[in-house]
Amino acid sequence: MANKSTYITEIRNLTTKKFIEFLQKKEALELIDEDFNVISRERINGLDFFKLTEEKLRSYGMKGGPATRIAEFANEFKEKKSRVLHELMISEPITFSSQDNTDSDNGSKEKKLRAFHECISEPITFSIQDRRLIHHAELPKVTNELSVTLRLNILCHSPNYVSVFHKGEVNEDRTPVLQLQPNDSAPHARFSVTGNWNAGNNAVANGLTLNRWYHLVYTLSEPKKKLNFYIDGKWVEFHSFQQDIKFNNGPLWIGNYRSRNGFTGLISNFRYYNWSLSAEEVKEEYLVGNFK
Repeated sequence: MANKSTYITEIRNLTTKKFIEFLQKKEALELIDEDFNVISRERINGLDFFKLTEEKLRSYGMKGGPATRIAEFANEFKEKKSRVLHELMISEPITFSSQDNTDSDNGSKEKKLRAFHECISEPITFSIQDRRLIHHAELPKVTNELSVTLRLNILCHSPNYVSVFHKGEVNEDRTPVLQLQPNDSAPHARFSVTGNWNAGNNAVANGLTLNRWYHLVYTLSEPKKKLNFYIDGKWVEFHSFQQDIKFNNGPLWIGNYRSRNGFTGLISNFRYYNWSLSAEEVKEEYLVGNFK
């Protein structure tokens, strides 16, 4: 089967000519030369596709029917991006690399399904006491890697550390954790390893601007002995370590964690993955969800 993980990027890279050829293959859209002439005249390409609306297409002079169909086709990638990402990125079982292969009792190599759980989809407003609790059994099974992705909009800074997410029953056994630093809300990515319950980065970047949406990604890998952190699709920080990661079976707390206040702001598209996303996958997810 062809590698679908780059499908969205391939669409975004289409020139106007190639984008028209792409649409010509979608017979259900019932487009005619008149519609393609509008696309050609306005120099619409694959990058523009994900931002098309019916109103925008009508303003270009396209008739109502094709404008509606193209806009709805584009919306399949926007409104159903969780399902699309599942199809594009994780629908097939993958065989562990030689480093991660495990032998079953009959000597065959085991396979593991990549999976994620979307804990929050549409934007939700949180105050310092608000939380959402996700039980361990609801999350995909983690072996030696994980990733968390989310969109976050901070409405006010706190004079104290606040929690964005925390997995674990107790503070001394927490993997993964993301807090925000006092006064500027700089991300504070942490996790637990043998001999140190508070490993990770003290602060990432220079703080978050208020009333602005950010796409944040936390990836953690035992084989690579590395924590990576991304903001808006760009790698901004890492932490290397030698000890073993202490994964846990505790619940995932989003927002308020026991005595730790939660953030004040909005959160959406919160996903928990059972593998460490690559830089390309991080960029893919950021681009798919970047429709503000």
